[in-house]
Amino acid sequence: MKRVFTLLCMILLLSSMIACSDSSEEEFYDFKGDLFSQGLVSVKSNENYLWGFVNSEGEEVIEPQYEQVTEFNDFGYSVVRIDDYEYNYIDVDGNEQLNQSFRYIEPFVGHSTVYIGANGYGILFDSAEIEAEGEYQLLKNSNYENRFIGIYRNYFHLIDESGDVITEDGYDDIEFFKDGASVTAVEEDRYFGVINSEGVEVVPIIYDEIYINAVNDTISVMKDDLYGLLDKDGEVLLDVEYRYEHIIYCGKDDLTAAFFSGPSNAGFIDLDGDVIIEPLDHLGKSDDLHSFQHGYQILMTEDSEYYIYDQEGKQQYQVATGDVRHCDGEVYIMRDYVSDKYVAYNKKGEVIIELDNEMYLTYDETDYILARSGDSMNIDIYNYEGEKVVSNTKFKAATFMMGMLMYYDEEVEKWGFMNSDCEIVIEPAYTMNNCYGYFYHDGYTIVEYGGALNIIDKAGNIILNSDYRGIQGWSPYN
Repeated sequence: MKRVFTLLCMILLLSSMIACSDSSEEEFYDFKGDLFSQGLVSVKSNENYLWGFVNSEGEEVIEPQYEQVTEFNDFGYSVVRIDDYEYNYIDVDGNEQLNQSFRYIEPFVGHSTVYIGANGYGILFDSAEIEAEGEYQLLKNSNYENRFIGIYRNYFHLIDESGDVITEDGYDDIEFFKDGASVTAVEEDRYFGVINSEGVEVVPIIYDEIYINAVNDTISVMKDDLYGLLDKDGEVLLDVEYRYEHIIYCGKDDLTAAFFSGPSNAGFIDLDGDVIIEPLDHLGKSDDLHSFQHGYQILMTEDSEYYIYDQEGKQQYQVATGDVRHCDGEVYIMRDYVSDKYVAYNKKGEVIIELDNEMYLTYDETDYILARSGDSMNIDIYNYEGEKVVSNTKFKAATFMMGMLMYYDEEVEKWGFMNSDCEIVIEPAYTMNNCYGYFYHDGYTIVEYGGALNIIDKAGNIILNSDYRGIQGWSPYN
């Protein structure tokens, strides 16, 4: 964590976070979300290089007039930059909501956000009400609605929606809340603790390291090179007595932790503190300790043989001697030390495929194994029965998104799409795609066709045939 932020550094940081700057627009947008928000998508004009909004019929609802925009949030507002250090926010009809402009406005988190006005930082609500302008040396969104991180008298505090300090003590730093988490880490004199959204200290500031997992509200802590696990209220799940650089766990409810109990040996323990697999020297030497994904895991035995184990620590099936490259609980891909081949096993220990080239899993809603085809950079796709379903094909990405995968046809030198059954559903006709071949959650993607950007649906129908320079923050022409 950084111990001190200067006002100048924060202005530069905040200025880089708003959408649609040509240098960082792909980093701002989550291409796995929806393309249209509130029925609108931002477009960049080819004439004035400014941003506006169109609907799914291609109708220009808000004419291009802004240097930067964010997509509309769930409550129908978009932050816009009119000029350097001149920001406002608009509704879906394009009405500017403030009768004044601010030097900067962060994207809204829920109904509120942070702005920089004439007198410094303040809190802005989508009702256009403001609070606490100039009261703090710094303010920033905490990623938790109606909670802000501010510097007051050179210390960090958690601030509520009224602009009041709710942390009793100040800190050297406060982290952003991770998505879905109700607690966050604080730092003081290079030690770390945890506070909740009410500013209450739930974990004392005594640890050398802290990691908060937002998926299951657990907190991994380290003190004097020993590790433990706490829940979001600071209650101990595993005492701080295990030597492991990170406690391994998976899933939201079904957690299993790995630990080192000595300089090298390792074993597995559950959250009740009961040992599943006794600590053994050979496990401490293994680089292949994983969580028990879907209840199974490959472990090395004392004789350097590899077996599939279940979550109760029972040895199931022997597999090749090597290292685990990929696993999803159903299929395990290993590199065999003896044959120097890549082998894919199912959880019964049966060989699915054995190849000279490296294989990996798609890690999506499909069940496919991808392998490099011969000496080329093209890919073969196999199903979990070991059948080759696609041969020697170039793909834009190594995973299906919304059941679609973009592929390249070398004969026509164009891109098309196949579905999760590996059937071609959109013939190759496109020269470019943003977001690495992904479809958005609402079933649309952006492609380039005939020198222009288009929006198409999963059937290949053209939704927006545009002459715009950019769509939703993506502008290949700058």
